[in-house]
This record gives sequence, C-alpha cells and structure tokens, in this order.
Amino acid sequence: MNTDNTATTIEELQLELSSLRRQNEEYRHQATFPQLNPVPIFEFDRNGQAVYLNHAAQQILTQLGLIDARVFLPEGLVEMINGVEDSVLQSYTEQRINDQIFEETIAHSKEYGTVRIYANNITQRRQAEEALKARTLELVQTQEFLEAATKGTDVIIATIDTHYCYTYFNQAYQEELKRLSGIDIHLGMNMLEVFSHLPEQQKKVAQEWGQVLQGESTNKVLEFGDPGLYQKIYNVLHTPIKDHEGKVVGAGEVAYNISEQVRAQEALKQSEARFRLLLKNTPVTIAAQDKDLRFIWAYNQRTVNPAEVIGKTDTDIFPPEIAAWTMGLKRQVLETGKELQDQGWVTSGGKRVYLDLFLEPIRDQNGQITGVGIATVDLSDIKLAEQALRESEAQYRSLFEGMTEGFAIHEMIFDEKGKPCDYRFLDLNPAFERLTGLKRDLVIGKTYHEVLPGEGDIWINKFGKVMLTGEPVQFDNYSPTLNRHYEVFAYKCAPIQFATIFLDISDRKHMEDELRINLTKYSVLFETLPLGVTITDQSGQILESNQEATRLLGLSPEEQKGRLIQGEQWRIVRPDHSPMPAEEYASVRALKEKHRVENVEMGLKKDEEHIDWISVSASPIPLKNYGVVIT
Repeated sequence: MNTDNTATTIEELQLELSSLRRQNEEYRHQATFPQLNPVPIFEFDRNGQAVYLNHAAQQILTQLGLIDARVFLPEGLVEMINGVEDSVLQSYTEQRINDQIFEETIAHSKEYGTVRIYANNITQRRQAEEALKARTLELVQTQEFLEAATKGTDVIIATIDTHYCYTYFNQAYQEELKRLSGIDIHLGMNMLEVFSHLPEQQKKVAQEWGQVLQGESTNKVLEFGDPGLYQKIYNVLHTPIKDHEGKVVGAGEVAYNISEQVRAQEALKQSEARFRLLLKNTPVTIAAQDKDLRFIWAYNQRTVNPAEVIGKTDTDIFPPEIAAWTMGLKRQVLETGKELQDQGWVTSGGKRVYLDLFLEPIRDQNGQITGVGIATVDLSDIKLAEQALRESEAQYRSLFEGMTEGFAIHEMIFDEKGKPCDYRFLDLNPAFERLTGLKRDLVIGKTYHEVLPGEGDIWINKFGKVMLTGEPVQFDNYSPTLNRHYEVFAYKCAPIQFATIFLDISDRKHMEDELRINLTKYSVLFETLPLGVTITDQSGQILESNQEATRLLGLSPEEQKGRLIQGEQWRIVRPDHSPMPAEEYASVRALKEKHRVENVEMGLKKDEEHIDWISVSASPIPLKNYGVVIT
C-alpha cells in the first residue's frame, strides 16, 4: 500500500470530519433560535451589530415602528461582555422602548462570540400591577372613608369570613360589641367565641350570620343583647360577600341602633292613646296661663319644677327670643279664640328640648276666654334621630356619588301575564355614567328598550329572575351596544325595584383571552418542537416531557414522572464509554449551579448493546417551585 496515498486519505477524512463537526455546531446553534418561538429573540455580535432576529423579533420591531434592533441592547452591555472571562454570562434587565416595557433575558456565549436577548413584553403585566396597587389603595381609602363617614353615629359596620372570623369592623361596631359582650374584639377573632359566655346571644349570632353565609341577604329589626347587661334594638342589613366566581367567601353587616326611635315612637303612641281617652290635647306636660299670660297651673314639667313657675310669665322662664315666639302664639289664641299647634326648640332650665306645642283657649261657664291651655310633647329624641338620619343619608349619598363601581336603581315593568318585559331607570351614580357613557339626564325615567334598543332581552331575563325569585344574582355579560364587558351584581331592593352594581371588566377579559392564546401557542410549540424537552421541579423531579423527549428516552410520560434527573435509574456514559456520574449531567449541573449548561454529550444506554448518543443543554427556570428545562 502506498503510504503517501494513505496519509492523503486520512488527511481528507480529517478535513471532512472537521467540516461535518462545524456544520453540526452551526445546526445546533441555529436550533437554539426556533422561528416559531413567540418570544422575540435578538442576536448581536461583540460590536453590537444584529446578526440574527427571529420572526417574533421582526414583528415587534414593525409594531414599534423601528428599524434598528440595537434599541434592545442595554447601555454598556457590549463593553461589559468584552471584559468578562467566563464562558457564559446571563443577566436580566428591563427596557422601556417607546411606550412598551420589555423584560430582557441576556445570554452571552464566548463559544459563538454573540449576545442573545430574549425580550418579553411585560407592559400589560406592569399595568395590571399598577391597577392592583391602585385598587388596594382604593380599598384602604374606602375603609378609611367608611370609618370617617360613620364616626359619631350609630352606624356599625363589620365583615367576617366563612369561619365567623372578623375581617373588618369600624370603631362604632367595636365599641358597641364591647358594651354587648364585655370583650375587646380584634381582627381575626371568632365572633362565636366572643359570645361563648352568653349562650342565648351566641345562638342568635350563629342563626343570623349562618343564614347570610348560605348566600341570603337579610334586612331585619332585631333586639339583641343580655337584658341584664346591655340590650338594644337594631335595624340590621346582612349581605353575603362573594368572589368573582359567585362563591360566598364571607358576610357583611350594616346596622343602626334604633332603640331610642322605637321607644320614642312607642311612647308617642301611648301618649296619643291617653289623649283620646282622657282629654283633648292632654299631653305629658300640661299648663295653664291667664289672660296676662301668667302661669296659674302646671303639671309634669320636665325642665323646671311646676311649683316654681306659678305666677311667672314666659319671659321669666325662657330666653327672650323663645319667650317672644311662645307669647306671640298665645296672644293669637286669646285674640282669635282658635286652637294653634306649632313645633320648635325651647331652652328652659338649662335644657334644650324640641316641643310639639298645642294651644287652645280656656273659657269660663259663659264662654268668655279667661286664659290659654298649653299641652306639650317632648320630641327631642325623635328630632335628633331624624337629624341623625338625614345626616346619615347625606353621608351615604356622598358615598353613593363617590363609588367607583357603577350603581343604578331600576323599576321592573311587567306584561299582562306578569312576566318581566322591560325596566325603567330611576337613579344612577356618576360611576355608572363613566362606565357606560350613558348620561344621567338622558336616561332617568326612560326604559331599557328606549336606552339600549339593540341589546336584546338578555339583561331583562337576568334581572327579571331576580324580581321573580327575590334572590340576588352575579354574572358577567357583554354589551354589544357599549362594546364593553361588565361584571354585574343585582338584588331586589323593593317590591318592583332592583339595584345593580357593576364593574367594567373589559380589560380583564382581553387579558384572559390573550393569556389563553399564549398558553395555546406554548402548548403547540412544546409538543411540536423537533427537540426533546423535559421540565423538572426544584428537587429535580420530572414534571412533564414533550413527545420528542418521550421518543428519545424510550420512556413513557408516566415512567419519566417517577424519576429524578439525578436518579440511579439512568444509565449514562461519557463519549469514551466510561460511566458518567450524575454530577456531570447538564441537568444536574444547571439545577445546582443556577446557570445554563450547554451541549453536554452523553450516551443513553438503553441495553447492553445499544447506546443512543445525545447532546443535552439545561437552563434554570425562574419560576417558583420549578427547577430546570432540559433539551
């Protein structure tokens, strides 16, 4: 054999082998940038010049109206890379380009002498985070507003979770419960345990709140408390609290202490009964004055001693402006001989009271007027209650006007068969106008079909069910006329009226649609990649693999999920056929060292005679409870 020919042949084979290896490296290099990857991928050389852009990167440049891909290069990155000694450098940063925010994963490999940037558009995520912060702040401000709005009144507010534990209460509720139970409550405390020493009250608490936690709203007048300690009458509104899926996650209470109003009303009824049974206009406080308006008789005076007023006039008892008012009324009775009734605030004996004043002439046996009879009813408690109620209504009207949720009250319209067929707008808040674009002045008094003629009957059907069953309903619906998605809560608030509270969830719907599309893209890409891909948890337990990985490993998905990447079941050899320990596996190294490990050649020994040679790369997954992705 000619030795020169042999040497030439060997040299040619070595050159051919070297060329094949370079081609293989190039193919592997190109395989790291799949064109179908939905994430924009940019590759730059050491001078910052773009050498590769996948389809997604080209699309994002077009969408941004840009030509130069170097806008995605962080400032100073090229200088930093040229000074790095390690073979692989990986970092993360955020870039704001135009009005978009991108999260960039930057990988530098000295093997190829390039920088790879994986750009993920996180603009909507940042906006969602800001919206969440704003919503949280709004919730805190709402709680502070409720506390301020109810401070100094009998309005008490509290919420609990499904375990009867307090999640919110205002100061008025905390103070009232201390009077009722003798216990200082705090958030997280179990309501039933607060009344454990008062079995009868605990039973009533469990009954009332349990009904609400089953999803039923209640509005009752309740007498509550231990008669031997502290007992009051309350007007109580209980409402279930539901999550976005309609599941009851708690309950809320708004209550008013109406003990004084109820007792005042009962006292007034009793007084009126006495008036009818005894003498006309005989009130709790009775007095008589002569024609000179001097007191000649008094009974049951509340502000002064009856014996001390005899012989005195109104100017001796009341301030000048009050005396002028009462004496003017009495002179009018003396002059006209007719009865009079009036009401007003009177200060007497250091007390300020609101009196319902009845005046009538006193006549002798000949019918001549000899004086004035006075009967008064103290309406101070009722007047103060009315004033507090007006203030409370004003405060809640302010809350109604300031709500960020749309709120409206409607009147249901029924056909001749008693079936809901339309409804009329009665009232709505500014948030309703903002969320729908429907102006209050143009909507109030009009019907649904007049305002939204192209919507069909879906809204009527939903709200009609509330009116017919009396049960509140929560649902999502799309309005084609307004081109918005709304989350709606509706409840019956009067015999033929219902109220609606709703939020504009259009942005959330769009985000959910985009998320569903992205998940579908990921699933298709994962299963159709020509590379085997395996994902592990943080301990190295295999979670899932694609079809190509199943084929390469010769293991079913169930068999793979039973293994650890560092497990003893793997029979792996080095290129020289010597056993490869687990600590040399690309996957184990990436999991332990927390960085990408590339192109580790290994032989997968399936039996004693057959070895499949594979090239493995692995990268950590920056997600909680996940480990690495292996290709």
